[in-house]
Amino acid sequence: MTFYRALCAGFKKRRPIGQTIFLTSVFWLVFHCFVLQLWVIQEPLPNSNHPVDDEHVHKEQEILVTSENTLWTYKAMNLTFWKPLKKIEDGDRTGPGEGGHPVTITKGIEEEMKKTFHINKFNLIVSNMVALDRFLPDRRLETCINLDIPPLLPQVSIIIAFHNEAWSTLIRTIQSIKDRTPSSLIKEIILVDDGSDQTHLKTQLDSKVAKMNRNNLPVTLIRMNHWGGLIKARLRGSALAKGKVLVFLDSHCECNHGWLEPLLAEIYRNRTNVVCPVIDQINDKTFSYSKSSLSLGGFNWRLIFKWYGIDTKERRRHGDLTAQPIRSPAMAGGLFAIDREYFYHLGAYDEEMEFWGGENVDLSFRIWQCGGTLLIHPCSHVGHVFRSTTPHDWDGGLSGRNLAITRNLVRAVDVWMDEPWRDFYYLANPGARSINPGNLTRRFKLKESLQCKSFSWYMQNIYYQSDWTLEYRFLGYIRNPETDLCWDTKSLKSSSKLQGWPCHGIGGPQTFMQTYEGYIIQDELRVVVNGQGRALNIHEKRFTNPNNRWLHSTDTLQLVHLGLDLCATVDGNTTSTSPVREVLLTICTDANPNQQWELVAHDYGDIKREW
Repeated sequence: MTFYRALCAGFKKRRPIGQTIFLTSVFWLVFHCFVLQLWVIQEPLPNSNHPVDDEHVHKEQEILVTSENTLWTYKAMNLTFWKPLKKIEDGDRTGPGEGGHPVTITKGIEEEMKKTFHINKFNLIVSNMVALDRFLPDRRLETCINLDIPPLLPQVSIIIAFHNEAWSTLIRTIQSIKDRTPSSLIKEIILVDDGSDQTHLKTQLDSKVAKMNRNNLPVTLIRMNHWGGLIKARLRGSALAKGKVLVFLDSHCECNHGWLEPLLAEIYRNRTNVVCPVIDQINDKTFSYSKSSLSLGGFNWRLIFKWYGIDTKERRRHGDLTAQPIRSPAMAGGLFAIDREYFYHLGAYDEEMEFWGGENVDLSFRIWQCGGTLLIHPCSHVGHVFRSTTPHDWDGGLSGRNLAITRNLVRAVDVWMDEPWRDFYYLANPGARSINPGNLTRRFKLKESLQCKSFSWYMQNIYYQSDWTLEYRFLGYIRNPETDLCWDTKSLKSSSKLQGWPCHGIGGPQTFMQTYEGYIIQDELRVVVNGQGRALNIHEKRFTNPNNRWLHSTDTLQLVHLGLDLCATVDGNTTSTSPVREVLLTICTDANPNQQWELVAHDYGDIKREW
């Protein structure tokens, strides 16, 4: 009672101040109760704790959990307030590459550029000319700028793995994060040095990281003892991450305005959402920055990632394509955001995979088949330097790299595909049948524990627009017995010339399908006549004439183009010592050995594999 009287006396003496303090306290109490009620959420993912150990990565047997169709969201205590960054107008900057414009190359340094291009497989001289904090215009649509994003979002651990990355591209990646990300959302940036031996990535990088931390940018540098590849480096970084959400970026990126918030908003709404930004293109020669259009991710017969246009069904389902995420059957794999616990719930990366390649397809399958959703958000843009080839030396060179990637894909195929689709993969890629995938026991146990849907469900409901099909007249290689040459497109790219190459029997660019309609196709490409009327090319199906159909005669072995009534012919007019010949259309003549073609179907007999 004495305390109460003293309190009342204090209010009488300082009534205006006391009332203000009292009312303010009540306001904040009510506000926080409202926030807690609004964002208090379900239970966290079951059994998803994982050890933090900087000597090894997470093991699959520790993450086997039961999948449930539950809307997992966050507890309020695991979210943080954030404020949009103030828009900075730097459009008057005129240095090289400013505004995303291409850098003009003078003749004086052209030879030097050619000498250094092989180091990183991009123009190192131009990259060094571009400011580390260059200005990029905000090209988001108004609907994205005004996007409704929750005021509370989970913090992120941004993981950037690199091996012998150029200084300018690595630091520009980090600087773009700092300049275009609300600082309250960054729990940490984790740099994983995957066995680099470049001198600028030693003490110079240590000093730079220390300076970043002094300037309140939380950066951790982890060094691997040797080059183990992207998959193992990312596993090492994710095992040490403290943020609620993992954001994986490559080391030659530039984050654009408002890139992170849309990704987090979708994960906040459902922790089983895995969200990718639109990947803008940074030219590997001029470092121009070009905004990419919104596309779906998929894969071809070899399970190599491809971009595809948004189909009518997805447009109709979605409605607004300007500010809402679209469902994508697959991810490119370099840039994406995922809830940390959900990442381990799904089995993280397959740690038995080597280096990189195929891990994106494997994770895409698991996301969709095991209860998650894979999205691409049109309001999130991150630039990426696209290179035509890797700068890294693999054991065994190109063949060693292809072997490692194929083995990774075989691991994904054997675990996540049903028999008819698995058989199709091995029919289209007979060279993959001999690859030993290693022990798959833990991955099968993971699949069983998560109670995942079948691959047939995935193809019917998610990747229904795929060029994979189980209905065809013929699948194999097209061989001329006279020369032992097979149809070959070599590059598997649209507009590639059709040629005859020595038959190798391992599939790839020598695998063709004839549909029941008579078209001869390869992945999403169709064999057509070029504008001159004699040579043959492959083009995307939507750009081809429906008259480009073929008839194979079992009597004469001729392949007749029905639209022109001409026969496919090995070009005999050559003086070259090369075994490669053109495949042309000529007038059909009886008993011409250069017009005889065997349709050699890939055999089902070798598909059953036991390891």
